[in-house]
Amino acid sequence: EESNNQEEFNAEVGGDLTINITPSLQGNLTYNPDFATVEGDQETVNLSRYELDYPEKRLFFMESNELYSTRIRTFYSRRIGDIDYGAKVTGKICDYSLSTLFARSPRIDTNVTDNFSTFRLQKDIFKSSTVGFTFADKSWENGFARSLSFDYVLNIADTWKFTGQWVGSAPGDL
Repeated sequence: EESNNQEEFNAEVGGDLTINITPSLQGNLTYNPDFATVEGDQETVNLSRYELDYPEKRLFFMESNELYSTRIRTFYSRRIGDIDYGAKVTGKICDYSLSTLFARSPRIDTNVTDNFSTFRLQKDIFKSSTVGFTFADKSWENGFARSLSFDYVLNIADTWKFTGQWVGSAPGDL
């Protein structure tokens, strides 16, 4: 009787690349990032119908994540699990702040992958007000979910603040 004592060796490679496009505009590429080093969330029991809001702790998603903090959040990076690879550009050009992101995420225990894409552009107006536009997309082999959003924050004097947002979405099969 022969015994097979061969040990299997598996190695995975990953990496991150940051590129300064201009002094205020940065590009990030990641391949097989290791999110295992990120501090876990405190367990919480949720008995409501509303999703819990956890802060983002993964470095790839943290940069310019505050741009997506609108009245109605159409992009929440915590909905994206582990990713195979991703790319993003973030920064500011004159009065415009922007963030664009693409990430490919495999679903656990299936051969399906989800592709996440977002684009956020926000313009500073007047002294401390903004108008913005957000496009968010999640697509997979036979379907998609997309949203388009326009928002504004008007700060009038020190005591008045007007906010508004319009959101349209298009979930469906391709």
